[in-house]
Amino acid sequence: MQPPMQLVSRLRALLEPLVAIVWVTVWLSAPVLWLSFTVTELRLQANAAAAQLAERIGRESDEQPELWRYDSLKLLQNARPMLANSDLAAVRLVDHNGVSLDALSEEGAEQQTLVWQAFPVQVGGAAQGHVWVAASLGRALRTASILLAAFGLLAAGLGVLLWRVPLHAVRSAEQRLSELWDQREASRQALQRHNEELEVQVAGRTAELRAMSARATNVQAAERKALARELHDELGQTLTGLRLRLQVAANADPSLGTGVALVDKAIEGVRRAVLSLAPASLDELGLAQAIARLCEGVQESHGIAVAYATNLQAEATDAAVELAAYRITQEALTNVVRHSGAHRVEVSLTVTAESMSLLVCDDGKGIGAAPPRAGLTSMRERAALLGGTLQATAGDGGGTRIEAVLPLTPAGANPGSPVP
Repeated sequence: MQPPMQLVSRLRALLEPLVAIVWVTVWLSAPVLWLSFTVTELRLQANAAAAQLAERIGRESDEQPELWRYDSLKLLQNARPMLANSDLAAVRLVDHNGVSLDALSEEGAEQQTLVWQAFPVQVGGAAQGHVWVAASLGRALRTASILLAAFGLLAAGLGVLLWRVPLHAVRSAEQRLSELWDQREASRQALQRHNEELEVQVAGRTAELRAMSARATNVQAAERKALARELHDELGQTLTGLRLRLQVAANADPSLGTGVALVDKAIEGVRRAVLSLAPASLDELGLAQAIARLCEGVQESHGIAVAYATNLQAEATDAAVELAAYRITQEALTNVVRHSGAHRVEVSLTVTAESMSLLVCDDGKGIGAAPPRAGLTSMRERAALLGGTLQATAGDGGGTRIEAVLPLTPAGANPGSPVP
């Protein structure tokens, strides 16, 4: 890819008329001005000669005005030195009717370019005719031709300089710019390759981190299940046996009834701990029914209407995604109960081939009006560990809208019918 400069062609288009104007100006200005001044000078010279001859004719003819025509030839002959020592080429005496009386010309005057000037002849106080004097432009034209040739060469030299120097400079600049552009393109391509390599590395590391997070989540879930099972099987059974013995003893000694109540409280605490560590409903019922039971518990315990809909008909095989969806739903409903003051909640679970989407909307105070919800951080962390996202925003009609999107592998997605 080359830069769209085209500086040489653009400069050439600008220089063509400029060089032509400079060449014509330098070539013609000085010779034309010199010729113009020379012609003016010759006209003045011819006019002065005509005035001088007319004055002499008039002065010598004043005594015998009727004879002035016959003396004209002698007067013109006396004017021959004037022609020999100047650029004057011819003299004519013309009466008032325009008839030529006498003429005097230097040799070859007919083939020359002449400039004529006239002056009236006054005889006896009246104009009897005119003296016409011609100046030759031959020498002026020859000199002008020499000047044209000289200034033509000068103009040609200036035109060549004016044409070649800028074009050479611009051509060098354009070549340098092209080299810089190529270097820039090479750098850009190298940077692009480096960015692509970094993206590949980041994607690989991200995939590794997600896999590690998934394995850690699965390991943690397995450990929590094992701990919950141990609490249920060992501590739960021990407490249950202790309660039976205390109950038997309490039948004989009613004062032991307090011990029975304490053991019942301990058993309830163990049950809550077991449910917190590993929700039994998730393993026993599956994700769709486990979330349904969460919604039913909120509705029964707190009187909040919960509408639940899902398109999940067969369970996803990714246990980490199931556990994250369950915990996020559990935390979202807990926040609704504790902070929102809502009367109605809508829960939607949607599964596609690529992801699992969870939506929890309430009609409570809204995320800005309610106290800060610390559970949002843990929900976002759960989603991020699986490469997903979680957004908490204000609902369209008030309240809070929490939407989580968790990616699924193709094997882990079994979507059913659309959410009603």
